[in-house]
Amino acid sequence: MYLLLRTIVTAITIFSFTAQTALACGKERWPVKVGTDAGAVSVNLKSRKATIAILGDIPTPSHPEKHLAWRYPLETKTYSIEGTIVLIKKEEDEDYHVVIKDGARTMIV
Repeated sequence: MYLLLRTIVTAITIFSFTAQTALACGKERWPVKVGTDAGAVSVNLKSRKATIAILGDIPTPSHPEKHLAWRYPLETKTYSIEGTIVLIKKEEDEDYHVVIKDGARTMIV
């Protein structure tokens, strides 16, 4: 059963969160991840349709840990994606990982 999952998926999520790299999640660039950085006001909240495959194919930037105080251009956009929720897991850092699936591809949002 497919559920429509409308969510804001910023690029920091996209960069780090295909299911294969989920364990890499952590506190890197935390202000950007949680939207408390100064650049958060530049995020366009009007979502555009995308797929897990499209977002999952965006390459991870080299050395994102060096860029703690600013957003990459992709981090100023929001996306609406459709998928099946396959797992909701509360992490030790009080973060929730919601794994969604669209065909063979998965992503954590």
